[in-house]
Amino acid sequence: MNKLISQVSLPYKIIRGSVQNRQNKSIQLVDQLYRDIMPKFKRGQISTDELQLSIDNIFQKKLKIIVKNNTDPDFYGASDINYSPISNCITSTTLEVPISKKKIHISSLITILHEFQHITDQIYHPKYLGRNQFMLRNGLYSNKYNNLYDNFIYNRENTINKKEKRQIIKFIEHKIKKFLRGFSPEDKVNFLQDARYSLMTEDQAYHTQRKYAKILNKKHIPIDEKELENENKLFMFTEKIELLNKLILETIQKERGKHAAKLKKAKFTKMFRNLFNSSS
Repeated sequence: MNKLISQVSLPYKIIRGSVQNRQNKSIQLVDQLYRDIMPKFKRGQISTDELQLSIDNIFQKKLKIIVKNNTDPDFYGASDINYSPISNCITSTTLEVPISKKKIHISSLITILHEFQHITDQIYHPKYLGRNQFMLRNGLYSNKYNNLYDNFIYNRENTINKKEKRQIIKFIEHKIKKFLRGFSPEDKVNFLQDARYSLMTEDQAYHTQRKYAKILNKKHIPIDEKELENENKLFMFTEKIELLNKLILETIQKERGKHAAKLKKAKFTKMFRNLFNSSS
């Protein structure tokens, strides 16, 4: 069983709908958080408790989302996943931003919204967390896979034209196929889907980041100018997601072909035996 516990998932009757409808609801929750906490930044700061309370209220305290200090100097913020050491079930998610003396500066507002987009995506697309939980339980999060994802898939690209983009995608495809050699078809699909889901939520989070960076910029609130950049284009999310879709389809079609060939062989074997027995 790979069911998500209630602390990290909402009932189906709440999240049901088409993929786009669920994504729209996810985006709306981010906007709800923005409208709630924006007035609370007094003297350019909000308390950790105020942010935690705002998030808890959005989900009526049904989900366990923990606001905590980001200690990784290489990133502005993060959203992480906590697991039970006994069952390996996901028990909570985190929203991590720089915190000083229980205060969060308004310069972290865009980061809060970016990371909160990941959280709302995981809630309205439970297959994201479901895949993550399955991967962990089955020991699929290896250093080799993490290196593949961090260094080649989720990576900014220096491209100028379509030809360079095609070359990059071809190179990434080679790296992915090389990594997948020797794995079962099921594990191949798991790796590809996990990477695909990760890119899909990053794609949306960077759209959210740029959207609110523009809003704050118009309000003359100081922001990091990098937050106004089109990161989606720099990461080539669209092209990479299309590549992963293609590889998933190829893997499934290849297995279906093998299965069809086995059925055909079995059918002819049975027919031959019937003919042989009837002529004996």
